Amino acid sequence: MDSYFGYAMATDAKSEANNAQSDFIQLRVVSQDGKEVTFKVNIDVPLIKLMKTYSERTGIGLGSGFVYDGSRLDDTKTPKELNMVDNDMIDVYQQQHGG
Repeated sequence: MDSYFGYAMATDAKSEANNAQSDFIQLRVVSQDGKEVTFKVNIDVPLIKLMKTYSERTGIGLGSGFVYDGSRLDDTKTPKELNMVDNDMIDVYQQQHGG
């Protein structure tokens, strides 16, 4: 009987680990020149964190357009609020100055 309870506890621990993993998805951020950076993000964390990290890594300013599914991203929204799924793509368009 001890082995049964040990199995049940192990199964519960595995289930909790799977739930914790499901709180994260991978998002691909693609620049105009086709360069892609992949991020593993928590679905409950606002996208501003991803945007800031991307800007720091690439030198592209936060004023650039981050676009998902044809609409500019609201940096206060979370992936969960936007119904994002694993491997979704965010496009980045740099602001152009001058004329």
